[in-house]
Amino acid sequence: MMPVGTIGLALSTFVSQNKGANQRQRIRDGVKYGNLIAIGWGIVITVILVIMAPFLVHLLSGSNEPTVIENGTLYLRINAPFYAVLGILLNLRNSLQGLGMKIIPLISSVIECLGKVMFVALFIPVLGYFGVIICEPVIWCCMAIQLAWSFYHNPYIQSLEN
Repeated sequence: MMPVGTIGLALSTFVSQNKGANQRQRIRDGVKYGNLIAIGWGIVITVILVIMAPFLVHLLSGSNEPTVIENGTLYLRINAPFYAVLGILLNLRNSLQGLGMKIIPLISSVIECLGKVMFVALFIPVLGYFGVIICEPVIWCCMAIQLAWSFYHNPYIQSLEN
């Protein structure tokens, strides 16, 4: 996820500089291309993880234990398709910060943390390990929707005047 995280961090500076230059369309385009990169990278990494997950789990854990390999492989294969969503979340969060909006990304991070606590308390006892696996992807999707709404409904971004 480092390449996608780096794009998100770069978008913060890109958006703030273009806001200073009053280039709304350039901001919209930059975020769009950042999101397309996140989606493309998400697809590439998903293919790699679906194919190589057992090997990577073994490599990182040093274990040959079938339960470890199976659980790690399942985790990677279910989470990998949502890395694109995580990339979009990071892009939007950083872009909002670049627009000077500090509270919405902060609130999003707090909601994300509270969502994880709720998962631990409510869903993981019922769903077990599968609850652990889907915890972050579910939260990423919810937060990406919230951040997309906040970004695209921002009055500065909505304005067509440059």
